Amino acid sequence: MLAIAGTAFCQTAGRFDIKGTLMGGADGDTIIIASPKSGPVDTVVVRKGTFSFAGEIDGAELFFIIGTKGGRPAYGSSVVAEPGVINVRLYNDPDREADVVGNMTNSLWRLFSTRENELMTEAQPYVREMKRPTLSPQQRKTCQSVLDSLTTLRMKNVVDFVSDNSKTLAADVVFELYSPMLNEQDFGTLSALLSKNSPQLPGYRRAVARAEQEAIAHRTEIGRKFTDFECADKDGKMVKLSDIVKANKVTLLDFWASWCGPCRMEMPTVKRAYEAFKAKGLEVVGVSLDNKKEAWLGAVKTLGMGWIQLSDLKGWQCEPAQTYGVHSIPSCILIAQDGTILAKDLRGEQLIMTLMKVLK
Repeated sequence: MLAIAGTAFCQTAGRFDIKGTLMGGADGDTIIIASPKSGPVDTVVVRKGTFSFAGEIDGAELFFIIGTKGGRPAYGSSVVAEPGVINVRLYNDPDREADVVGNMTNSLWRLFSTRENELMTEAQPYVREMKRPTLSPQQRKTCQSVLDSLTTLRMKNVVDFVSDNSKTLAADVVFELYSPMLNEQDFGTLSALLSKNSPQLPGYRRAVARAEQEAIAHRTEIGRKFTDFECADKDGKMVKLSDIVKANKVTLLDFWASWCGPCRMEMPTVKRAYEAFKAKGLEVVGVSLDNKKEAWLGAVKTLGMGWIQLSDLKGWQCEPAQTYGVHSIPSCILIAQDGTILAKDLRGEQLIMTLMKVLK
């Protein structure tokens, strides 16, 4: 894979200004600016053969600049925006990419996207063939094999490009866009490479954060085994969740905080459930997202929370909450004795009814 020298990033956040000239178009033509992540962003009109689009940006972002005729897309091109001025010549020609003058990030993007477009074009006949209702099982298998091979080549293009240009905003854009398609090994390899950048590029940070949240969501799905953790109780003794789960028929892991109004409103229901089902094998483990011990333990006493109470006093950075991807409270998870997650985020009578079913 060819790399273009002198493309290391200098500035990753600021204002971008796309200044466009439409070649072969007409005043009054409508240009749509769209993002592959969020869809249409803005609509601008060509005046005196020119158009412009500006905004704030963190890092670099891919946009599609699309000219319309009769309300339908007629021509367009991809452009990577980054802090500064980006001069674009857009052609009234569906087969011609825009010229981006004096911008090395876009030169690199063209380098990557040329190969990507070649592979996508090669795949199109097989994609159409897969939709044919009369396709035989063998024909379907053959088509799928070709498509799998082309996908492998596409991901190789991603890995090679990001590896060869890892200190550029163009590589950051490609990694963020294609990271959901990468296998675990390639994602890990590129993440390790990009993590060495200083400062770390924003696309990399967003991609890694998204992957982490997806991993948390996956491992906390109903039917999966719970994730163990260790946390201090009110006396400072370290308690393992796994020890509690093994000792009880079901365990309710309840995330809350003294300052959380909805949590305090829900607590009488949790207390009622604890008192009604404790003898039948229920244990409740409260995990507080408090920062101050006195506030945490004061609320425990005031609300009459007689079950196991844990907290590392790190607020929203609470490690058990991070483990379970907790972003709002109250939040709870019901865990069976064998470690299976039975239910999540039960409220009010729904909690009581569920416990009645699992502890009958």
